[in-house]
Amino acid sequence: MLRHLSLLSTKQSRSSLSAPSFRQQQVRGKKWSARKKFISPLKVGTPAYQSLEDMHFAHFGNRPRFNNRKKFKSPIRRASKLLSELTKEQVEKNKAERPKIFGPKLRVGDAIEVEMVDEGGIHSDNLCIYRGTILAFDRPHLARSIMIRDVLRGTELEHKIPLHSPLLRRITVLYKNWIFKGRRPVKKAKLYYMRHMNPNHFQVTGVLAGPKAKKTHLVEQQMDEEV
Repeated sequence: MLRHLSLLSTKQSRSSLSAPSFRQQQVRGKKWSARKKFISPLKVGTPAYQSLEDMHFAHFGNRPRFNNRKKFKSPIRRASKLLSELTKEQVEKNKAERPKIFGPKLRVGDAIEVEMVDEGGIHSDNLCIYRGTILAFDRPHLARSIMIRDVLRGTELEHKIPLHSPLLRRITVLYKNWIFKGRRPVKKAKLYYMRHMNPNHFQVTGVLAGPKAKKTHLVEQQMDEEV
């Protein structure tokens, strides 16, 4: 008797678990009605031998209303193309008109000397001289600049110099490959790791040029080797 009761209880529990609720029946009914309402367009008076191009529901190909449509260019794309052309023209013009800046070939690791206007405008004679070793070149076109690092009075300094600035007067290469003193080539495009090294590797003021320069003969020696 107890065994029959236990079997009945298990059957009732299984039936209660498997039986759908009222909400599930409603959802299933809606899905079934939606399926019944959907009718394929192939069944609505369309012969089986009709091609896809002749069917009214085929949305592809050159339809009559798109045959003579004029295509307008996006104003954003037109403006960006025009701006790129203008910047290229200005860069070429600056390179042709300013040989004192773009004449010398600059590379990462070179020791250079830069003359810039300190104050008073473009035509001012109040110039300031910056020296240092090139650590990196940044950005192309008109925004191109160089990062130089030097030691002045025991303090490490960095200057970011825009090459296309009208305040820039002259760039002079003091020593090529000053980082390794010409013993081996520089293989990296960015020398930011030199910030954590001995300042003697990149110091220019007081060593190659400037007051109390100790190794000005190195510049003359390198110039003689190039000749």
